[in-house]
Amino acid sequence: MGDSYQEKINRIRTTVNHQEPDKVPILSMIGTYAVHYAGGSIQEMADHPEKEIEYYSSIHKDLYSDIIFTAGNVFDAKSAKCIGSESHFISEDGVTIQHKEISPMEADEYPELIADPEGYIFNKMLPRKAKKLAGTTEEKYAAIKSLVDHWKVKGMVQGQLTEKLKTEFQMPIMVGGFAYPPLDYIFDYLRGFKGLSLDMRRKPNEVVAACERLCRSGRRSAHSGGPQCRSGETDNGAD
Repeated sequence: MGDSYQEKINRIRTTVNHQEPDKVPILSMIGTYAVHYAGGSIQEMADHPEKEIEYYSSIHKDLYSDIIFTAGNVFDAKSAKCIGSESHFISEDGVTIQHKEISPMEADEYPELIADPEGYIFNKMLPRKAKKLAGTTEEKYAAIKSLVDHWKVKGMVQGQLTEKLKTEFQMPIMVGGFAYPPLDYIFDYLRGFKGLSLDMRRKPNEVVAACERLCRSGRRSAHSGGPQCRSGETDNGAD
């Protein structure tokens, strides 16, 4: 008989509150390895979304974890395809999800980002990064509808997977709501590795100001959703 769901939650809660747990908890970040372990492929999962439940469950029959970082496939190539983004795509052999760094922000645009992060990101960055959101109103509507339709299926699958992980494998999931670290956000979505590396040397004050501004915006986006790990409250990192 393995540890119960609540025992695992208590172990994680004890650890994150800097107390001594009954044993060292194991956090798994399995990613797409779960698909390979189950003998499947990313392309097969894209063609048959329900396969995600099978692939991301079977690995827990053999490998023990106290908690997993996310349930299922996080970097969803079909979401990117729906809006015309090349950020994530399935490899030619259908086995893995590939990432292409896209850096749509120009070095002289920090003042715009600082002045209005949401307006700048939605009105400038998204159309640059997601080509289908740069077309006519009809084209934008079709792209967003396609994305929402896909998310309906994805959400249903994620819900079933989450329930199966909890009931059959006593497995908590760590990630719920969160606030993205601002420097990571600029690196991942706006300037890329090369651009941000240069910016930190050439215009450090603007980088710091942008981080402070994004931090204020990020606090508003953080919400509960993760397991109960911090003294009865959701551990969502919003403190």
